[in-house]
Amino acid sequence: MGKIREAKRAIMLKNWKEEVEAQVSSGLSVSEWCHANNIAPKNYYYHLRKVREFFLEFSEQPEERQEIIYNNDYSNILSYWYGAKNKD
Repeated sequence: MGKIREAKRAIMLKNWKEEVEAQVSSGLSVSEWCHANNIAPKNYYYHLRKVREFFLEFSEQPEERQEIIYNNDYSNILSYWYGAKNKD
């Protein structure tokens, strides 16, 4: 995957993680929240799956990398993403 494509993926994942957190903290059902935010539920669930896959992939990474991801320190997410991919 090229650097631009990886950057777009990292940004998309960060944005959708925030959207998922907003839905959960809203107290609304997914359907209600999607309707209020003009997002198709199908689109929401697609991106939810992508965010989950990303976190599952990182759960297999060293503990310090997991800590940065799970503590929402996304300022360096791209460099950690590249680091994880370059070690494979």
